[in-house]
Amino acid sequence: MRLDAAHPSETPEGIFIALRPAGIMARSLAYLVDWLIRWAILAVLFTFAVGLGGLAQGLILIAYFLLEWLYPVAFEMTRRGATPGKRLMGLRVVMDTGQPVTLGASLTRNLLRAADFLPGFYGAGAIAILLRRDSKRLGDMAAGTLVVFDQSADLDGKLPDAAILDPGRTLGLPEQAVIVALAGRHGRLTPQRFDELARMAGSALPDTGDNASATRRLLGVAQWAVDRHPYGAPQAPRQFEIAHAPGWAELDTLVKASQEGKRHDGARLAALYRQACGHLALAQSRAYPAYLVRRLESLVQRAHTVVYRPRGAGRQALARFLLIDFPQAVRTHWRYVLMSALLFSVPLLALGVAAALDRDLAGHILGASQVREYDDMYRSGAQALGRKRDAGDDWTMFGFYIMNNIGIGFQCFASGIFAGVGSVFYIVYNGASIGLIGGYMVAAGHAENFYSFVATHAAFELTAIVLSGAAGLMIGHAWLAPGTLTRLESLKRAAGQAVVLVYGVAAMLLIAAAVEAFWSSSRWIEPDVKYSVAAACWLLVIGYLGWQGRPRRDPAPREAAHAGD
Repeated sequence: MRLDAAHPSETPEGIFIALRPAGIMARSLAYLVDWLIRWAILAVLFTFAVGLGGLAQGLILIAYFLLEWLYPVAFEMTRRGATPGKRLMGLRVVMDTGQPVTLGASLTRNLLRAADFLPGFYGAGAIAILLRRDSKRLGDMAAGTLVVFDQSADLDGKLPDAAILDPGRTLGLPEQAVIVALAGRHGRLTPQRFDELARMAGSALPDTGDNASATRRLLGVAQWAVDRHPYGAPQAPRQFEIAHAPGWAELDTLVKASQEGKRHDGARLAALYRQACGHLALAQSRAYPAYLVRRLESLVQRAHTVVYRPRGAGRQALARFLLIDFPQAVRTHWRYVLMSALLFSVPLLALGVAAALDRDLAGHILGASQVREYDDMYRSGAQALGRKRDAGDDWTMFGFYIMNNIGIGFQCFASGIFAGVGSVFYIVYNGASIGLIGGYMVAAGHAENFYSFVATHAAFELTAIVLSGAAGLMIGHAWLAPGTLTRLESLKRAAGQAVVLVYGVAAMLLIAAAVEAFWSSSRWIEPDVKYSVAAACWLLVIGYLGWQGRPRRDPAPREAAHAGD
């Protein structure tokens, strides 16, 4: 029985390498290390920020958001492909193909941590890891990623020195492979345990007649196995290893230099990588010992991530996303956007009207304490609209809005992995909550303060919530109705498309946070001015999503028609 769960991956060169997925224990320890690092960073920031006022508080809230959602992404996009915790545990994140993780995949797997965390402390994610052979959590399934052991290529001899010992009978390749693999573990087991395992080899070990230990006899037979030519192969494993070891060592040095950001010869690295791929193919086809095959797999795998590392997104890619890709994605998936908009707006309008007619309704549903808080935020004597009672200034609220609002958007998206039910719940919940609050403000006589506050940033914030819900519905529908694809393939394809919407959602919520903190809450701006700016923002958002990025029509046919006249 296999003790590992190797995941086969084919490189573009047609070479198969075995990726070894990390289990729940190694991943949990890596997460714990990263959690401690994040909180240590926050503790240091908080220490320096004490007494610096609202600006510092706002920056700490922004730092918390970045550490919570983007800390893993930032490290996974480095040359190592791993957070500090994963590096400490010898892990890294790759695509299913073994290639370096892409930005979209990294964002998808980390945003979906919100789903993995349900119903409490990684409950869903832990169950998925334990049940799947490749140890994928929900985020990995949607992103098409793997967390694997990053075993550095050991270019020194794996077998301890021992006198060659002929077994005295014919040993098949499977028996030889077991003996050589066990000999390769000699230094990692206690002498007593290794001798116990060696005695289990039984008849495969010769009787030397001199009371030699089972350990010495097994190591001797292992040396015999790597010195012979398996089934007519032109080179014995040891000869093959000695002949090519210098090239492997050079490739290993170049890979390390690349991972550490040092200058290196990229063309030489690529050439040696192709050579190593050929050597791995030969070792596999000739049934060379497992230790040699695994050594080459490790080297090829690490070089593979360097050679095929994606290029960073530059200003042109960012401009294309904002001007073309994002608005086009909204229009392409208009059915999901429409469904999300209905799920959001129907409860918003229905409960808004009901709460405006019945002042007590909001208190019954939301609770009296929350209603009193909104009274304090939007009453006529409030110093700044929409500000919580313990908030220092606009910078504090800016940080709070980033942390809270973008988190809500990510939650609407991530919960869609549960067949879309989670997204439906959060869309309806947010729509109903906003409707109840808006209706209560009318009934309580705070309508002008409230609506002049929300009108401008609502163009960005409410649209973003609808779009994040649409992204969640996409992955939920892909899971329920995969069509001709497997559910997993359908989920990965939908997540890759949905994450484009999530990029745009984050940008829109960032704009909304800035507007809400520095414009909407201002008392010195007249409500009529705010309403005018709000109307312009709504027209801007509608025009941007509806028409931006459309291909220009070719005027040539019209000109040709006029020429014919």
